[in-house]
Amino acid sequence: MKVVQLAALASLVAVPAEAACSLPNLAGRWTATVFAQNGTTVTTTGCDLAISSTGAVTGTCADSAAAQPVPTGTATVLNAQKCMFNGTLTLGTVVHTINLAAMTNDKQMVAGIGTIDAGTSTTPPTTPPTTPPTAAGGFQLTMVKQAGGNSGTGGAGVGGGSGSGSGKK
Repeated sequence: MKVVQLAALASLVAVPAEAACSLPNLAGRWTATVFAQNGTTVTTTGCDLAISSTGAVTGTCADSAAAQPVPTGTATVLNAQKCMFNGTLTLGTVVHTINLAAMTNDKQMVAGIGTIDAGTSTTPPTTPPTTPPTAAGGFQLTMVKQAGGNSGTGGAGVGGGSGSGSGKK
């Protein structure tokens, strides 16, 4: 009897609904980190990204191999109610397909995963192939919204940024 009463009481308690997300929630400047493995190559790339209200991505990046791939890409809403997105992030010539990225309720952080496209060749294959095919890989993406950064790009790159703390425990 008490279980039924508790269940009925619980059904009356208001539960806050998840805040829906849209592309304008992604608009602004983000500090992004991509941890990727493509075949046997592992890289860490830091980026200062600018995302428009339509989902277009631009910015600057630097990776662990001292390269500075130019980022481009697009984002689309996958599930607005759960703040989930997908899209692409091309770093130089390497296309990273974002299969699933989720935004926190405060809309200040994004975490996602995806695959790295193996690429295609316009050269007909030789028989037998003289080189092994390019292996596809995977990656993890994390992004933190920059305070007051609603437009433009900068050059945070790997190791860039700043921090502060109170020193209190």
